[in-house]
Amino acid sequence: MAQTLGAKQSADGTLALTSSVRLTRTGRAVRLIHRNGRPATAGTPDPGLVQLLIHARSWWAQLGTGELDIAAIARNEKVNDSWVSRVVRLNFIAPQLVEAILSGTQPATLNAASLRSADWPIEWNRQLEFFAAQ
Repeated sequence: MAQTLGAKQSADGTLALTSSVRLTRTGRAVRLIHRNGRPATAGTPDPGLVQLLIHARSWWAQLGTGELDIAAIARNEKVNDSWVSRVVRLNFIAPQLVEAILSGTQPATLNAASLRSADWPIEWNRQLEFFAAQ
């Protein structure tokens, strides 16, 4: 349900601005979302998402050397194997989604929890549809 913030000037001279927005729950947070699906904070990269991408790239590079496996990385990072596997998988998200995360313009449905889930498709075009449609 969209809520509109009224744009009216009151008798005392204050001015209220209007914006068509909705509140959306993403994980534990409630976010203010514009009509185009972008969060009101668009343009500010989410440090948690950026950190996930950094871990994903770093761990993928370590796996690529052949010197470490997922279990060794998990031990070194003090996390479980499943966590490392889910994060490493982020190396395969669509480049447009990576760019959106780094610029802070990702869809509100694209958050750390949704990226770590096993539900998103592997094909890039379908990923773009999946995160835009949720």
